[in-house]
Amino acid sequence: AIDRGMSELRMHDAPTPAPQRMTPELPEWLETWLREHVGVRLRPLTQLAYARAARNFAEALDCSTPEQVTAAMLADVIARWLREPRSVHRIRAGVRSFTMALDWAAARGLVERNVARAITLPPPPRTQPRWWTPVQLVTLLRATDGHALDGVFTLAALLGVRRGEIMGLCWRHLDFEQDLIRIDQERVEVPHRRLHLQPPKTRSSFRTLAMPARVRSALLHTRALSDARALRLGRERRQDDLVILTRTGAPICGSYLHWAFDRRIRQLGLPRIRFHDVRHSAASWMLSLGLSPRTVADTLGHLRIETTLMIYAHVCLDQKRAAAEAIDAAMAEHERRRT
Repeated sequence: AIDRGMSELRMHDAPTPAPQRMTPELPEWLETWLREHVGVRLRPLTQLAYARAARNFAEALDCSTPEQVTAAMLADVIARWLREPRSVHRIRAGVRSFTMALDWAAARGLVERNVARAITLPPPPRTQPRWWTPVQLVTLLRATDGHALDGVFTLAALLGVRRGEIMGLCWRHLDFEQDLIRIDQERVEVPHRRLHLQPPKTRSSFRTLAMPARVRSALLHTRALSDARALRLGRERRQDDLVILTRTGAPICGSYLHWAFDRRIRQLGLPRIRFHDVRHSAASWMLSLGLSPRTVADTLGHLRIETTLMIYAHVCLDQKRAAAEAIDAAMAEHERRRT
């Protein structure tokens, strides 16, 4: 009896084992990361991109918990995606998103280290930047003079304003007395949220632009159309109304702008470029006119002047080629006179 009692006391005195921490399943902790980190700190479109990357990795990885993820697994997934019709740009963006997720997991003790840091990303494809010459820009602006979207094309072609910034312009942003345009918001298209206004992505995107005469005339034409539309709809134009609207007064969608732009350049026989490349064309034109890269960077709202200098290098190369052609022409004229 005494032995039995002593054994019972020893059992009671024995320390209870610490409960083992349960590691969440891979999809579960990715959803937690999206909710607690991405959903709080990042913008709506960025949230969608990160959520797409998280779903892709959750489906592709052959493991159930984050601590089971290895660098070899990630390398295998990337190699498999490279054999599929996926763009390298999207693969690189997805890997960067998943790397951030693993950083978040490591900070919370869910994994010992971030194995994605050991992954070598596939190199980005080398694409030759494309933009128009000043003559081609003028061709577009002449063809769109008086068009309902003339304000869109002039803002992009002469000031390099981004598509989202154009779509987010309100009448309160335009000062026709001082000929100024204030950029302090942009409009993005988020699924299930047709209209989403947000501040620009970077601090340098907040800027005030001087309004050239051609831009002023295009925006005054847009204002006249807006006043006529408001009168037809039985209301007054308000300062908080968007500048670019449809005939029915609804916010215009970005896909329509791209369609209208592609349709117009096909009619004019101009080289096909993206709408965003018109912004680069505007920068190239400004630089060729002798404006400083700093002034051009401030006008376009570039965060880094290196972006402007890349365009500047292209413009300088064109000028060097023109100089070489002028030398060749002068030499040919000299030889012709000798003979």
